[in-house]
Amino acid sequence: MNSIPDFSRINDKKFRIYVDGSYNHEIKLGAIGCCFPKEYRGYNIEASQNYYSKIYQTKGSIDMEILAIKKGLEILTELLKNNPFLKECVIRIKTDCKYLVSYIKDGRQKPYDKNVYSEDHIILLQEIREQLKSLQKSYKVKITYIPRKLNSAHNYCYSILRKKYEQILKKNIK
Repeated sequence: MNSIPDFSRINDKKFRIYVDGSYNHEIKLGAIGCCFPKEYRGYNIEASQNYYSKIYQTKGSIDMEILAIKKGLEILTELLKNNPFLKECVIRIKTDCKYLVSYIKDGRQKPYDKNVYSEDHIILLQEIREQLKSLQKSYKVKITYIPRKLNSAHNYCYSILRKKYEQILKKNIK
């Protein structure tokens, strides 16, 4: 990735994993992105990489937002195993999808949430909710909302999807 977030400007009171999903309706593809700092409070974070992005064939943006949160939890689980000092830290999974944050926290859709959730979405959201509850028994972890312009993971999902879109356009023009 050419645009690595500058985590140095973020205060170190909380360890953050940023997640985001993106969807392009013209090509029916979506992407997810996740990232976190390479070091925290003077410790190097032991991980195979500090960012992740992947393209998926999908039906909509809500699929990608849910998959991004799910991937963020998978990454967090790995980080907790490899970085024991994180047990004492406040950890936040940050997403720019406030409807999903609310759904995961409350276990149900809010009246102002106009998204249409399929049965598969609901099952995944319940799995995420249960996994988060399980982690909260031993760790100070929450999922919270962050505006898109502050979400460091947005670039990881958007740029890979934009690149794929441009490749498809070039291929169709020839």
